[in-house]
Amino acid sequence: MFMKTPAWLLRSRRELRLAMDRMIDRHWGIATIAKFEPLSPQADEFDRAQDDAFTSYYLLYQFLGPSLFLPTDVFYDIGCGNGRVLCRVARNRIAKVVGIELSPRRAAEARANAETLRGR
Repeated sequence: MFMKTPAWLLRSRRELRLAMDRMIDRHWGIATIAKFEPLSPQADEFDRAQDDAFTSYYLLYQFLGPSLFLPTDVFYDIGCGNGRVLCRVARNRIAKVVGIELSPRRAAEARANAETLRGR
């Protein structure tokens, strides 16, 4: 029988992962935590995607270990958002990372993060 995880424990775990994400972003010199800004009336359909749907670095480290990539590999991220996964992969020894994003606002954020990323 499964026991239900207490709500306070779920909140604590979420807050701890968010704090870790903020520390990694600051250390790498990037900004991938979603900013909750109201959209302008002329925002296109791609800008209306969920701003809070990002993968924590904890999960990225679980799935994208350093032994997964070869120095000759090219990594594509379709729907890269603000580039968090791209920045994580770019810190490995890899030939190239490519992000594809339809939202001009998100593509600009990903490009800015790629330009300021430390340790790539």
